[in-house]
Amino acid sequence: MANSLRGELTAHCYDLLGSVHEAEDQVQETLLRAWRQMLDQYAAAFETGDMSVLDVGQAEPDVLTGREIVARQLQLCPTLGNCRMVPSTVAGKPGFAVYRPAADGVLRAHALEVLDVSDAGIDGITVAEDRGMSVLYGLPMTVEVGAPARRSR
Repeated sequence: MANSLRGELTAHCYDLLGSVHEAEDQVQETLLRAWRQMLDQYAAAFETGDMSVLDVGQAEPDVLTGREIVARQLQLCPTLGNCRMVPSTVAGKPGFAVYRPAADGVLRAHALEVLDVSDAGIDGITVAEDRGMSVLYGLPMTVEVGAPARRSR
């Protein structure tokens, strides 16, 4: 629903702020707040390796919804339980920079994930395993091991 109202929200913000760039930024922040609880669940599941925190709902036997497919695919991911997730916005969609520990213990940029979300939850994930993508979106190449990387709930 939020995505379907994006144009109207941007127009309203433009009327208030008088700048297309500022209006788009404000809409991004608003949508991120709307998606935040879902994103916190996703990041917590990924960082801890505990997929039970994801609300994937229940479907009929032998029928997988988009969220169930995502949850099953995540279980196969090598970074599951061994990473730090830093929230970001990529092309108007919520996402995360994924940081993995290197041999020296420093958490280094590993990938950029972009989530396809709907009112029902996470419907898909696009992963760019290009460490330079983090810099392109204003994210650091490394994060401190002990520092919190995302807002607490």
